Amino acid sequence: MAAPTVNPGHRRGAVRTPVAARIREAAAELFARQGFRGTGLRQVAAAAGVAVGTVYAHYRDKAALLRSVAEEQAAVIGRRLAPVHLTPGRPAAERWAAFRDVLRDALPWLACEAEAGAAVARGAGQRGEDRQGPVTAALHQGLARLLVEGARRGEVELPHLRPDAGRPALPGAAVEAAAGDAAAAVLAAALGLWERGRADDLDWLWWGLAARSPRQHEGTR
Repeated sequence: MAAPTVNPGHRRGAVRTPVAARIREAAAELFARQGFRGTGLRQVAAAAGVAVGTVYAHYRDKAALLRSVAEEQAAVIGRRLAPVHLTPGRPAAERWAAFRDVLRDALPWLACEAEAGAAVARGAGQRGEDRQGPVTAALHQGLARLLVEGARRGEVELPHLRPDAGRPALPGAAVEAAAGDAAAAVLAAALGLWERGRADDLDWLWWGLAARSPRQHEGTR
């Protein structure tokens, strides 16, 4: 059977046509409910009211369709995270609470991107954890920024950068690298909690980073 006609723009990013929008809307509902592995393009086509060949004409495969949908989700996440960063002086704990709510809603998309990354990596002989989708990238960037700002104000203790009165101030690059590593670890742990049905326990992840007073440090020795 001849391959479906390819929309010339579909390999360069999200396709912007009424049919493509209908496909993405149907896919978004299915991906969020069933995950990446549990969703097939025939299901998407049926939900969108189009032939499966029409889906392939707009998106070369399921991973490309997920990325297009995830890019839209990432844009929404970016808008929701903006107030977290546009409030100078707001305590880091309050910023985390706002971030946590966005993260909780985005967990199904983190799971989809993780599944898709692993599937694509298996086919390419690469490591799945090296691939980062749009939603994961948006959350990672937002959380890393929160942690950097919190660390500079002494409200966050980043792993490997614990307070030390006898140590000179660390360069900004070191703080940013530690924040990036911590953000990646938090997102991975959050996904693990969600997979075990414990998304309401996300605050445990913050308590591991929130700075404690000297008296609290003494109490844990």
